[in-house]
Amino acid sequence: MNTALIPEIARQILLRNLSGAILIDFAGMKSSARPKLLPALEQALKADPLNPRCLGFSHLGFAEITRPRVRPPLHEFLS
Repeated sequence: MNTALIPEIARQILLRNLSGAILIDFAGMKSSARPKLLPALEQALKADPLNPRCLGFSHLGFAEITRPRVRPPLHEFLS
């Protein structure tokens, strides 16, 4: 079940310092089952010191998260 993956998703976001708009595709789920994942996703993101926001699901079925950027984007950093 996709619920078991949520803590690992939150851990990877923090570990890799992902920021900006983050989309998660919970593949193989019916559209009616997706909203049931929101409480678990919001709970997993609470441990993040940057306080990412879970915005819900897009029309295409992606979970939408925004996480503040504290550093410049990689393309600016490298140029």
